Amino acid sequence: MPTFMFSEGVTVVPAVTLLGVVIGVDIGTTSTKAVAYDTDGRQLGSHLVGYPLNNPQPGYAEQDPQLILDAVLKSISMVVAELVQPVAGLSFGSAMHSLIGLDRDGNPLTPSVTWADSRSTRQAERLRAVPSGLALHRRTGTPMHPMSPLPKLLWFAEQEPKLFERVAHWVGIKEWVLLRLCGALVTDHSIASATGLLDIHELKWDHEALTIAGITQEQLPQLVATTAVLPNLTPQAAAETGLPQRTPVVVGAGDGPLANLGLGAVHPGMVACSIGTSGAMRVMVERPGVDPLGGVFCYALTEHRWAVG
Repeated sequence: MPTFMFSEGVTVVPAVTLLGVVIGVDIGTTSTKAVAYDTDGRQLGSHLVGYPLNNPQPGYAEQDPQLILDAVLKSISMVVAELVQPVAGLSFGSAMHSLIGLDRDGNPLTPSVTWADSRSTRQAERLRAVPSGLALHRRTGTPMHPMSPLPKLLWFAEQEPKLFERVAHWVGIKEWVLLRLCGALVTDHSIASATGLLDIHELKWDHEALTIAGITQEQLPQLVATTAVLPNLTPQAAAETGLPQRTPVVVGAGDGPLANLGLGAVHPGMVACSIGTSGAMRVMVERPGVDPLGGVFCYALTEHRWAVG
């Protein structure tokens, strides 16, 4: 079992320019794909590993976190095996809105409850109905929708109270993977802005949202920029991926804002359309915000680019 550095103990380093081969890892809803590029934009290798989306009951859509971690490790190791050049760094993107409860040792107590899970529909409807619901949406950028971790947390508190009390940390799938690969419990502003728990204007956990969810700031990962760099892999992760332990890991962002970045749709007025397991249209803006009626979401890419859709 790795030694984990929780919230106050995480070390990150400033953003760096990576020269050479960079591996990007996309942790998706049904598969993880790793792709290696050089700094001239040439693809040098790729590998995809799939996994199931389980529906044990109507409205449930969950996954085994260990299977996803295994897919990440295998996809990276297969790409590394194809390369001749050394790898300068890793970076991660993932599906947003997932939720996993961990014990004090970092072991999952729950499956990964995905964005597609609708078990918290009643909790989301209650949040939408109260007068503070719209104000909360405007602060957090995330609609009161069952895809959001905030209603999911309410569901666990109400339906699984004993389990809820045992959870030491609540994370998403990318945070779980980074914890296992780097021994650090961090979440980037992009993924955090999709939880319904982050004040997107202050880039801080929202006190009212935490109170509603019944959790504390100490139960959540440390907030970092999407460009933050974790300086090392754990010895076990280095051995399983075939990478040097001192490989820098860029924390990365959510798949929605990253889709705009990959398409070059990063200026106001340029719309990106994503069609995958779900569909969305997003435009980049230069400051966070939602419309007066709360009809859109708003997720971070950087401090100066936000995806509205």
